Amino acid sequence: MDKSWMSLGRLSKEYDDGVNAFLEFAQSNNPKSDVIPCPCVNCINLRPGSITSVRFHLFANGFDENYTVWSFHGEGSPKVKVRCPDESRLPEFDYTKEMLHDAFAYVEKEPDSLKSLLEECDKPLYEGSKHNALSGLMIFQKLKGQFGWSDTSFNALLGALKTVLPAKNTIPSSMYEAKKLLKGIGLEYEKIHACENDCVLFWNEHKDASECPTCGTSRWKKNTKNVPRKVLWYFPPIPRFRRMFSSPEIAHDLT
Repeated sequence: MDKSWMSLGRLSKEYDDGVNAFLEFAQSNNPKSDVIPCPCVNCINLRPGSITSVRFHLFANGFDENYTVWSFHGEGSPKVKVRCPDESRLPEFDYTKEMLHDAFAYVEKEPDSLKSLLEECDKPLYEGSKHNALSGLMIFQKLKGQFGWSDTSFNALLGALKTVLPAKNTIPSSMYEAKKLLKGIGLEYEKIHACENDCVLFWNEHKDASECPTCGTSRWKKNTKNVPRKVLWYFPPIPRFRRMFSSPEIAHDLT
């Protein structure tokens, strides 16, 4: 696998394609979870993160060029067996505020967004809870990806938790409210079904198609009901580049 892109400029098409290929590789080796070790130069696989946050780190900080064998992400090694860090053994610490400061550190034009999110971090999920609405939601979001919960089931779960948890809890009551909160920190993405042979994407004029108009391959897996053979994770680029180029220093580093 060609990894020369890791040392290229972060605005180049090769680097963007390489990051996409890496994330697809990591996701294919751990399909039940949206969380992987982050190989950026700051995290160096010591901190796990969602697919979206890892992608942001790889563009904001760069890919660790010494990480040439992706052993933490499923690439085999003939001599050493390396496992992903066991999150259950990591010391308990709420990284939510630190993550927000990292994401907004260079964004002088969005102080209100950061202030609003930090205020959410200061509100406990419920009285006596060590989690806030944002950190709690990220835990539930991780479980959603890990076990393949649908948006409908996740929406029902949030509604039930809102009722079951103590009064005046701050957990979002619906999937819509959850997405608004996650969108504030850039954790937004769109899943688009794709032809298994990479012919077309099932969107726009093909969004209702059951098979590929080019090669005829079924959109769905065999013996399943509406389970796609292949899914593309689309990360809207405008918010990411708007944040990156709001800082003259980062804009200079990325060129």
